[in-house]
Amino acid sequence: MAKDRETFIRDLVTGHRPVRPLASPLPRTIGWFLLTLVANIVIMTLVQRFRPGFAGQLVSAPRLLIEVAGGLFSVAALAYLVLAGTIPGERVPRGVRVGIAVLVFVFVGSIAIALVDPSPEPSLLGARAACDLEVLCYGGASMIFLLLVARKGYLRFSPGRSLAFGVIAGLIPATLMQIACLYDPWHALSYHYGPILLLTLIGAFLSKLLASRR
Repeated sequence: MAKDRETFIRDLVTGHRPVRPLASPLPRTIGWFLLTLVANIVIMTLVQRFRPGFAGQLVSAPRLLIEVAGGLFSVAALAYLVLAGTIPGERVPRGVRVGIAVLVFVFVGSIAIALVDPSPEPSLLGARAACDLEVLCYGGASMIFLLLVARKGYLRFSPGRSLAFGVIAGLIPATLMQIACLYDPWHALSYHYGPILLLTLIGAFLSKLLASRR
């Protein structure tokens, strides 16, 4: 016997409860970025104080300031792209995408130039015993947090987006290490930015695992 319309609708929604609408990508990005940045700074400081005189170096060596600021702003911008990409129908304006690409280009360019012409002068001042392991640990925790934030969406993960989680999260401690650990561009490339490669693979695996279980 066919059900009447009201009975059908009642049976369809029985046991379901209304949920709070998903916030737009921008506030979620800002929340994740600020909480993660503060947590990284606090924990890194508790392990060992930041390099003595780093504030003066940021003023006297503008390229170091560009690298640090560019890296952190790139993290926030790329996180926004990833979180927006997990929501079907969410579109990022072309101008915003171009601006983000330019920002990332400036950041990567500052690293490349420093390898040839370091600024400030390389020094062992502020060396940390295990900066690479710190980047892995802090970056891994930041990545899990970002995945949990993204999990509130629909988890539409393209291969590129899956790989981006580890890069984005790892860049926060890696960039901060440029003022927390010793300054040497080649050391930074191996021990500060190098661990991001492993985080990228882990992030891709975890994102696919989460998506498959939704």
